Amino acid sequence: LECYNCKVTQTPLWRRTLDRKHSLCNACGLYYKQYNGHRPLHIRHKPSVNQKPSSNTTPSNGRKSLIFDDVRFQVLVDHMRPVQMHEFLNILENRCHVLRN
Repeated sequence: LECYNCKVTQTPLWRRTLDRKHSLCNACGLYYKQYNGHRPLHIRHKPSVNQKPSSNTTPSNGRKSLIFDDVRFQVLVDHMRPVQMHEFLNILENRCHVLRN
């Protein structure tokens, strides 16, 4: 199972959209129910202090982590509206300008 919105595969509870067409993780499902729309992908749960770091962040799995980051980035880009994409590209352009100087 995979969350239709954020693409996670592990969650304490799976939920569905009101039309029951799509599976959502607990966080996205609660957001969807409360706000009647999909949870923005920049709103993420930060791991608690007692939670161990995920295995894909260890140096031995560095390649796996990069692949996960690429997939996650693609999901975020795919969900952007044209206006958001334009703003995002402007931010990247400004950051590159700062790095060049």
